[in-house]
Amino acid sequence: MPVIQFSPHELKGKRIFLLLEIDFGTFGRFRLSTEPLIVPGDGGGRFDGGLDSLTFSDSVDLFSTSETSRSVSVNALLPMDVSELVARGLDPSRATASLSQWVEGSNYEDRRRVMPATELRDPQYGESYEPLRFSIRSNLFDGGSMIPPAAAVIDGTNFPSSASWQRGRAYPWIFGTPGKYRDSVSGATVYNWAAPVYPVTIDGSTQGFLCAGHEMAPGTTANVAKKDAIGTVHTATVQTHRDGSGRLISYIPYAAPLSSFGTMSTLEGIDFIASFSTGGGVLNEQQTAPRRGMGEIIEYLLDYAPRILMDRGRTRTAGELLNHMQIDGVITEPVEVWRWLRANLLPFAPVSLAHGPDGMFPIVWNKDITENDTLAQVDAERDQWERTSPVTVEHLDGGPRNSFSIVYHLNAGTDQTQFRSTLDGSLEASNSYARTSYKRYGSREKPEEEAIAFYQQSDVEAVLAWWSRIYGFPMRTVEYIAPIEWGWVEAGSHIRFTDSRLHIIDQIAIVQSVEFSDQQIVGLRLVWLEDMPRDDRLI
Repeated sequence: MPVIQFSPHELKGKRIFLLLEIDFGTFGRFRLSTEPLIVPGDGGGRFDGGLDSLTFSDSVDLFSTSETSRSVSVNALLPMDVSELVARGLDPSRATASLSQWVEGSNYEDRRRVMPATELRDPQYGESYEPLRFSIRSNLFDGGSMIPPAAAVIDGTNFPSSASWQRGRAYPWIFGTPGKYRDSVSGATVYNWAAPVYPVTIDGSTQGFLCAGHEMAPGTTANVAKKDAIGTVHTATVQTHRDGSGRLISYIPYAAPLSSFGTMSTLEGIDFIASFSTGGGVLNEQQTAPRRGMGEIIEYLLDYAPRILMDRGRTRTAGELLNHMQIDGVITEPVEVWRWLRANLLPFAPVSLAHGPDGMFPIVWNKDITENDTLAQVDAERDQWERTSPVTVEHLDGGPRNSFSIVYHLNAGTDQTQFRSTLDGSLEASNSYARTSYKRYGSREKPEEEAIAFYQQSDVEAVLAWWSRIYGFPMRTVEYIAPIEWGWVEAGSHIRFTDSRLHIIDQIAIVQSVEFSDQQIVGLRLVWLEDMPRDDRLI
C-alpha cells in the first residue's frame, strides 16, 4: 500500500517545488525549477529557473485493465542554445528527463520522484530564446514484448535436423500444471489434456515432442496422445535441450520401437496433446516447482517484458497477497505480454495498476480493510478541503450485477472450456453481497466470462466472490481541492474521510487521483464502494 513520505503536519506552511533534470549525455546535463534553488543533501545543488509551471496527476483506475499512462508536458528555457547542440550532433529524442517534487527545507534525497528518467517525446526547439518543449510519459504497455518470442519457433535454424513438415509451430509457454483439478464427486486428482505438443527431430539420434519453450519443473511427467483418437498414451519424463539459437526448451523423448504411434516419419499431419501428471511449467524462483500463484506469474510476465518498467519491490509485495489464487495455462501462439495479461489474468484479479517513480506496480484491494489500516484521517471542514464537484454515483459495469458465471478448464482435446461456476444472488446458497444486491435491484446478470488460465474450482469461486463485492453496489466519487500539505497522499491510499455537510462520517475512501499545479494546492478525487458489513448500512 502507498505510504506518506511526509505527513501533512510536516508540510504545513512549506512550499513544494518541481525539479526537472534533463540529460543530454555528452552534450550536458541541466537542472531546472520554476525559480532558482539551492537544494541541500547528497546529489543536491543548484537548480536554475526557467521551468514553466506544470500540471500533472497521479491516478489509479480502479479495477480497470485499460491502458493508461502518466504524461507531463514541459516547457523549459535552458541556459544553452538547443539548436546549436543539435547542429553539433545532439538527437533530442534520445535525451531523458526526470521529474521530482522537493519540499523546501528538506534534503535532495528526500524528494518525491514523480517520473523516472524517461526519453523525451516529440521534442520541439527553436532559437536560443525559445523554450525546449517536450513531454515525458510513463506508458506501461508499449513494450511490444511477445510471448512466446517471435523467434521461438520450430524451424531449420532452431532444429536443423527437423523435417519440413515438423516446422512452423511456436514453442508453447506453460504456467502451473494445466489440466490438473480435483474431481468434485470422488475427490481424486485428475490430469486432463491441456497442451499441444509437436513431433520434432532434435538430431539424428534424438526425437521427441516439443512441449515448452522454457525449462519445466524437475521431474515433470507428460502423457502424450493423438488429439482426435485418444487411446494410446505415450508417457515419459520431460527433458531439456538447447535449440539451434541456444534457447533452453523442454521436450518429451520418443523412441519409436517403444511406442505404438509408429516411427517419427509416420506422425506427419497428426495433432498431439499432453497432460502433466507431475511437475509443471515455468519454474519458481527457487527452481523447485512450477509457478502457480497469480502474483508470481504476473511478476514473471512483467519481468519478461523488459520495456515495461516495473517497481520490483512493490510488485513483489503485491504478488504475495495474490499467490493464494492458483493459475494454470498454456500460451500457444505469440501474443504481446500486456495483452495476454489484460485478457486472461487482470480481469479476475483484485488489483488495479498504479504508476510509481520506479515503474508500474499492482495495488491489491484488501476486501477486509478497517479503519486501523488507513493512512490518514481527514475532516473536510477542519482540514480546509473545498469540494469542487457533486458526489457522483455510478456502477463499475454500467449497472449493478448480482448474478455471475465463469467457464473455465480449457481442454486441449476439444479446444473447449468444460466447467462452469456460478454465483446467483437470487439463491440462498450465494453470499450476502450478491443476495443484498438482488434484494435491492432484482436479478442483474453480468455476461459470462471465459477464464482459460483457471483449472481449479476454488480459485474460480474466489473470483466470483470478489466480483459480487465490486459489481453489486454503486461506487461514489467526489472531488476536492486541499492545501498543498496533502499532496503527499498517494493515489491508491486509503483514508478515513468525514464531510459532515454531506453526512459522510468516517468513510473508508480510496484516493483515486491527486492533481498538482503551481498554485500550492492539490486536487483530490475520492472514491468508495459501498460495503454492507463494513459500513453498517441497511439494505
